[in-house]
Amino acid sequence: MSLAAAFLALLCITAGDDPRTPRVQITPILHTGDQAPGIPGVAIGYLFTPQIDGAGNVLISALLDDGSGRAFFYGPPGSLALIARQGGPTPDLPPGVTFSGLIGAGSLAESGTIAFTGIFQGPGVTPGADDVGLWVGTAGELHLAVRAGDPAPGTESGTVHRYNGTFAALLNDIGESLLYTDLAGPEVEETNDRGMWVGPPENRQLIWREGMEAPGTGGARFAWADGIKFNDAGAIAFRGGLVRQGVVDHANNEGYWAGGVIDLQLVAREGDQAWGMPIGVLYGGAMGFRAFNGSGDVPWAMSLTGEGVTPDNNRALWVMCEEQSRVVGRKGDSVPEVRDGVELHSVGSELINASGQLFYSVKYRGDPIDDSNAWAMHLGACDNPQQTIRDGDPAPHLPEGTVLAFVGIVPGITAMNDVGDIVTGTEIVGPDVTEDNKVVVWFHERVRAEWFPLLRSGAIVEDGVVSIPSAVDLITAYWNKTGGSDGQRQSFNDPGQLAIKLEFLDGTHGVFALRFSWPGDGDRDADVDFADFGYFQACFAASEVPPFPGCETVDFDGNGDVDLLDYDRFLLALTGAR
Repeated sequence: MSLAAAFLALLCITAGDDPRTPRVQITPILHTGDQAPGIPGVAIGYLFTPQIDGAGNVLISALLDDGSGRAFFYGPPGSLALIARQGGPTPDLPPGVTFSGLIGAGSLAESGTIAFTGIFQGPGVTPGADDVGLWVGTAGELHLAVRAGDPAPGTESGTVHRYNGTFAALLNDIGESLLYTDLAGPEVEETNDRGMWVGPPENRQLIWREGMEAPGTGGARFAWADGIKFNDAGAIAFRGGLVRQGVVDHANNEGYWAGGVIDLQLVAREGDQAWGMPIGVLYGGAMGFRAFNGSGDVPWAMSLTGEGVTPDNNRALWVMCEEQSRVVGRKGDSVPEVRDGVELHSVGSELINASGQLFYSVKYRGDPIDDSNAWAMHLGACDNPQQTIRDGDPAPHLPEGTVLAFVGIVPGITAMNDVGDIVTGTEIVGPDVTEDNKVVVWFHERVRAEWFPLLRSGAIVEDGVVSIPSAVDLITAYWNKTGGSDGQRQSFNDPGQLAIKLEFLDGTHGVFALRFSWPGDGDRDADVDFADFGYFQACFAASEVPPFPGCETVDFDGNGDVDLLDYDRFLLALTGAR
């Protein structure tokens, strides 16, 4: 692979020369067979799912082809640097102590903060006791944040952090960390051997521990937590399990909680009266927690039991938005905007971004619903979401007769950013669609409120043919199932760049950064307005395109200058300020 030859390839995904449609900029980052950055004579053997920060720097975990194990690389395309390597030195530990293993994919915040877990060996290290650590910081300033054997703040004397499969950090957008580790000590047993902490290293506070009393439950205690989210306000949200003899049974042993160290509160619990439902309709089992945002907005899906509940109406989706709870939809609700007689067959698989926009799946039933048009996604403000894509709909900006398919996979391969953009994927059917080109990665652009094809299987990238046999294969192409402000790993940043791992027909694979380039958008704010006209004027006044950002976007015909032909196209591209 030659970075110099293909560093800024512009691929027109949409047909024709319409200045109102985007171009896709594809930037190669790392490919199998490339020399591993910072490791002379060693090549890349395998790449894992990449992450990206707000400045466009990428964090990649890779296996080296010499069999020496895993390494982490970070930086902008063309300038990746080695961050850590099996067999390499361990920051903040004595000389001679080296990494014997690197666990997982690490984490990268929008701010550029990095976190990863490593196992180490060497002088003074006791295997199984103090040989695991969590490093947090920026490139070149990574520090050991917590080590197995360190005292665990907020716990009884003698209780320490331990690695028994759990030793990790979630990072919010501003680089704050949520530590999540196992515990050991004289008073630790299997009912209280895991905890979570928030705050700076000098003042970490215990926010949750297995065995602690669960708020809002009358004395029940936490047995477990999953689906953990961590927002920019330092609050957490999760699904939790409960135990306590005489108080908890199989009908009330799950729920959702959200909040901070001093205000963690129950959102909904199995067996309680379901908010907004008739008296006697109770929350059933918690369906798996997916979403949280920086404002503390939280949607939740649960089954229903109790008075009048049947298999036809036993599931619903709620959202607490702007401190107000709402029923988003319930199985069995009529959907007249689709057609009289159509009902919700299911609702859920929800995400929410920093702007409070919900994105969730529904399945319809009734006449004339069948397998070709049953699944859809709804998008919008929490008080008014609307259908946005559906099985059988025309595929946006693709040839006439091409329609969407397999929309039911969308919740599992969606990434949202804070500002309102979405990346996801579907399959398509129609004229000239084959098994080799049926998968599309879609970009929902917030300003135009439209879906655009970002990438399609069968496309040529760097002289290789992109291979995506099924939309399911996108699950490992980029980090997904995130609303963007929930502390989950991000492959899709707020400026709209997607870091993606692409497989090729020749059996190789690589990591690339994709972003839209909107013709005429000199200031890259996703609209074309009078601010962009200033770029056009400056570039028009020069005999050749000056080497400063913005001119390439108003050179519509790509001939190296900006003239009256480009002016005509600029007028067509105008959207006005959004």
